[in-house]
Amino acid sequence: MEINGVMDRLVELGEVKYLPDPNTDDLKKIENSNILFTNPNKTKVYLGFNELKNFYNLAVIVTASTGTVHIDTDYCKEKNIQVINLSKEY
Repeated sequence: MEINGVMDRLVELGEVKYLPDPNTDDLKKIENSNILFTNPNKTKVYLGFNELKNFYNLAVIVTASTGTVHIDTDYCKEKNIQVINLSKEY
């Protein structure tokens, strides 16, 4: 489900992949993406080193949540991957 045209806005920034309920194998199929849009209510995959290490072009992770406990934000800072969540938007 799209929230207030967020996918349209993200596509303007680059290649976006949204998988409603991905597993680790699904993530391997989209490692060329530069924007990852995730919904922690739909998946139980933790976005950490093991899941993100091959995303060489990843610039932004957008999460449809206020929290980021499902994302290794320290790893993202180290790799200059911007993390955007709902608490930053509202």
